[in-house]
Amino acid sequence: MTDNDSDNIFEGYAIGTLKEHRPLVDQIRKRYGQQIRKSYGFDFYDYPGAEVLIEPILNVKEDADFGIMMKLANQHNVFKYKVLKIEKANVMIGGYEQYFITVKVLNLTLGTCNETFYINVARRISDRFEEILSCNPKGMEPEFSLFGKKKR
Repeated sequence: MTDNDSDNIFEGYAIGTLKEHRPLVDQIRKRYGQQIRKSYGFDFYDYPGAEVLIEPILNVKEDADFGIMMKLANQHNVFKYKVLKIEKANVMIGGYEQYFITVKVLNLTLGTCNETFYINVARRISDRFEEILSCNPKGMEPEFSLFGKKKR
């Protein structure tokens, strides 16, 4: 391991990051953090790599947990909605898996209206605990978020 790699690890950068690239990495991290907080974990476009809390699931339909995500998304059916498809999903792994799922739903009450919802679910693998943390139309402030409430 080179001195530069030791410095990278100590200062929180990936091994192999050149010192002259660190300001660019810092900018991406900053934008990512702002986007995560603003969207409560659902929408981000700058992704600094696997060093972060929330990662995108790139091929949602091919992901091993796709069936579990669909099951969890369909559980929150207070307003008679049917999940048509998962548009995208992000995952955060800590003491449990937390999914940030963007879904397209059909309003069964109205029969015609397609809407986009954000569903935040938690799943603990060891004892199969599952909980819906929030389910809101896109753009609405969630009732729970790791990222706090938006400032008005």
